[in-house]
Amino acid sequence: MKKYLLCLAVLFFIIGCGEKKYIDATKNMKLEENEHFAQKNIESVEKLGIYYIHKLTGDNIKDIASNIQYSIAGDIGKDSKMVNMDYKGATVSVPVEKKGDSYSTKHLDIKGKFGKKKYTFKKFTQEVIDEKMNRAEEQYEKDLEKYIEDCKKMLK
Repeated sequence: MKKYLLCLAVLFFIIGCGEKKYIDATKNMKLEENEHFAQKNIESVEKLGIYYIHKLTGDNIKDIASNIQYSIAGDIGKDSKMVNMDYKGATVSVPVEKKGDSYSTKHLDIKGKFGKKKYTFKKFTQEVIDEKMNRAEEQYEKDLEKYIEDCKKMLK
């Protein structure tokens, strides 16, 4: 019986440590330079996941960051696991692949879900583009108003 418990403890330790490495790697994974991420001041997978949860729940980013729970949802292929970031029913799934000693993910494959609401990188990108377009449109309107005022002054 002691041998059985010892083997079980060793197996749990080995599996648990492997999962911790995936979670730690996900927390520290940096994102590649991207104008969309720079626009939102997001430089890591963890911050991207927190932003996704914020968009899904509407909760404060600081509250989310301090209360987020990490877990391994399961294996998704050879040397790949799905790491979940959970917060009050909202989940962001990050597929993490291990290549040798390094871990990586594709930000396009990161998805968030909260009940029936979903949030993807496509929605994130569209939001950034819409914000840029709105700012450009506002600037255009200001420039146009200034131009009209300048024309009126010249005609007087």
